[in-house]
Amino acid sequence: MGHCGAIADVEATRALDLRNRAFWAAHELAQDLREGGRYAYAANPKLAAKFTSRYRTTAVKRTRGTKKKQSKRTATPPAEAVTRSPSE
Repeated sequence: MGHCGAIADVEATRALDLRNRAFWAAHELAQDLREGGRYAYAANPKLAAKFTSRYRTTAVKRTRGTKKKQSKRTATPPAEAVTRSPSE
């Protein structure tokens, strides 16, 4: 039984290696296409901006959103929200 398990492990390792190599090959092609698209449409920033990955676009939006939320937290409260002491 140990022998069959070892064969399955070798096959699983080969399959995982093949999957990883295919992923990185596709990733590199997509990256080259994005770079080429941004270069080709450098004169048109709106069109060139479309040559970004969804992950990067989402990550940028996410970080910009947290900066806005942080600035709202540190902002001074409006004048009406400031409580006055009874002696005033």
